[in-house]
Amino acid sequence: MLATQSAFEASPFNQTSHRAARAQPGDDPRGAGSDLLSGAPAPTLALRENQQLFVEGDRAERYYQVLRGLIRTVRLLSDGRRQVMDFYGPGEVFALSSEAYHAYDAEAVTDSVVSGHSLQRLGGRVDSDPALARKVLRALSRELSHSRERILLLGRKTARERIASFLLAMAERQGRQDRVDLQMKRADIADHLGLTVETVSRVFACLKRSGLIHLRDANSVELCDPEGLEDVASGAGPA
Repeated sequence: MLATQSAFEASPFNQTSHRAARAQPGDDPRGAGSDLLSGAPAPTLALRENQQLFVEGDRAERYYQVLRGLIRTVRLLSDGRRQVMDFYGPGEVFALSSEAYHAYDAEAVTDSVVSGHSLQRLGGRVDSDPALARKVLRALSRELSHSRERILLLGRKTARERIASFLLAMAERQGRQDRVDLQMKRADIADHLGLTVETVSRVFACLKRSGLIHLRDANSVELCDPEGLEDVASGAGPA
């Protein structure tokens, strides 16, 4: 069902969302964010843990960049089952779309700050700015690549291969090779990878016993053998 009332009518976002009324713009002490694509300043919005930025059916008027924290995008089925589509950390852009309405929910995994940018204004600038057009194309290409990987991951890979692929992908997105910070809960990982929470915990323990990873704590994973994880992720490692 489409949202009919704006919870941000008085905010710089002016974003129609009926489930994010507690979000307060401008709470980030750094003030306005700078758009990764266009470089233009933009208002910021602070979100508390589990607070929704927008929901499926809201008008898609803006795209967003994460300044701090972690955002997840989610699709809910009619029977209550949940698919976590993706996670977005600092510097990453999401909700780039030409559709009139959002096709999923966006929620804060942790206390987060995002900046919002007009899709209409971006579209107008792309027509006359080839450099900006290339940046947008690269962002969309990355999103398409992630989607292709998720199709392979969910369609063909075993639980062990999915977890290994997830750890390597998150480490790459965080610009690291030997460690990954997982701010999301195991339930989020399970709903992202199409597994149960018990299976996620079991595979993490198995990878630890194999010497491939070390769990520093619940949110920090050391990648002890990245090449071994690559083998597991590709199906070349031990079953």
